[in-house]
Amino acid sequence: MIQFFKTDYFIARPPQDVYWFLSDFRHYFDQLPEFHGAQLSTDDTPVAPGKRYVVRTTEEAHEYETHVCMLRLDAPTLIEYEYRYRHKNGDTDVSPMPWEKARVTMRLQAYRNGTQVCTQMHVFHVKGFINRWKTSALKAACARRQKSANENMVSIAERALTGK
Repeated sequence: MIQFFKTDYFIARPPQDVYWFLSDFRHYFDQLPEFHGAQLSTDDTPVAPGKRYVVRTTEEAHEYETHVCMLRLDAPTLIEYEYRYRHKNGDTDVSPMPWEKARVTMRLQAYRNGTQVCTQMHVFHVKGFINRWKTSALKAACARRQKSANENMVSIAERALTGK
């Protein structure tokens, strides 16, 4: 297991509102520029451990889709999910990344007049020198983009939760 990133951001809403918003990808997925052109699908079951989402891209160059599974949910303080890549034509894993799967843990805590969101992502099964090197290079590239991704999430969450 390798820590891929750790980041914090503040959303000016109470923890229960932020938890509700972040615990279901359907609340924000289509508004994040990072997922422009991708499609999210899931069933109508409530958000709970075991809930699954599939992210598909329309680009033919991608032979995979991303499968997300909610692992732990503890309202309003913890959201944890795992994702892996699967071939579009079947059940076999096929990763465009140098790891097999990733796990994201979000810890939410009341802070001032809102919620501090502390997010960590760990990657699993990085084997071999080349894959460790690729992971290190991807960590550096993602760290540069994380600030704008955080700003996007904060803006979308606050707009959605205040209705403005």
